[in-house]
Amino acid sequence: MLEKYQGENNFILSTDKYYFIKAVENNDVGTITYIKKRFPILRDKLTKTCKAKRLVDAAAVLMLTAELILQYGDSIGALSVEQHMKFEKEWERSIIETINNSYVQAKELAPMVQYLVAVDTSINNHSISIAANKNNYCENVSKFYGFYDEDYLYLKYDWAYKVVTDYWHNLNKHFSMSTGKIHKELNDAKLLRTQGTENLYKVTLDGKRVKMLVIDRTQLQKVIASLEN
Repeated sequence: MLEKYQGENNFILSTDKYYFIKAVENNDVGTITYIKKRFPILRDKLTKTCKAKRLVDAAAVLMLTAELILQYGDSIGALSVEQHMKFEKEWERSIIETINNSYVQAKELAPMVQYLVAVDTSINNHSISIAANKNNYCENVSKFYGFYDEDYLYLKYDWAYKVVTDYWHNLNKHFSMSTGKIHKELNDAKLLRTQGTENLYKVTLDGKRVKMLVIDRTQLQKVIASLEN
């Protein structure tokens, strides 16, 4: 990407950095005021989505830098409103994902915890979409990986398993436990709502009974919170 960006001009990146830094220097009072106001807001927001609390400040600094760069792009007419919103969303997702990935890579996790971390992280960084309720899910089943109710997270178990394996593959790790075995571990740990012997739960969707993996939301968050200790 950098090679493509620089293209015919090897100095374009360093030149852009120079003008960005000069713009910040020329508005140092405004920039400092913005940072003082914005940093606590970003830190509070990131505290809720970053698993490694010790890295929250670093994530907030990265987010602030991204925001200042986008503001500079706006000021010189280099970005449309649509581009600004697109880049802001992508950078936020990338920063949170990178911070969380650094955190989980530093830990040796049991398969059950690996599964839950992958699901929770993928939801928080918007890699997968979860409907707010069953009615919303039924309106567009192909779009969503599952839905919430007040107490549980309902997942398409085959889609969820692929999310988990892909997540760890992207971190150069292998998730080796089979679908059946991981469901059993989750159920043994009292994390699931189940029926029968498959460790799944039948949900009525548009008049049809569909098997889903149903995770207790409170217990899920307890597992995630325990990793921060």
